[in-house]
Amino acid sequence: MNKTIKYLGVDVAKSRLDFDLPAPSQQIANEPSVIHQVLDTLPADTHLICESTGGYEAALACAAHNIEMRISILPPQ
Repeated sequence: MNKTIKYLGVDVAKSRLDFDLPAPSQQIANEPSVIHQVLDTLPADTHLICESTGGYEAALACAAHNIEMRISILPPQ
């Protein structure tokens, strides 16, 4: 059985994360408790994509890792 992966782009900033969700997009505080709440609402087969932002992506990466959600952190170039 083929499983479709849902890719979700996340724009990372110091104080917030912008999730590229189907309308409307979602903007949340870049805080672990808020991130966990949002990730818990996403389908299990979601693969997060974000850029490396000098450490501001760490809370998102940690939260994704804790629930075994795929995440790719790419260089900003």
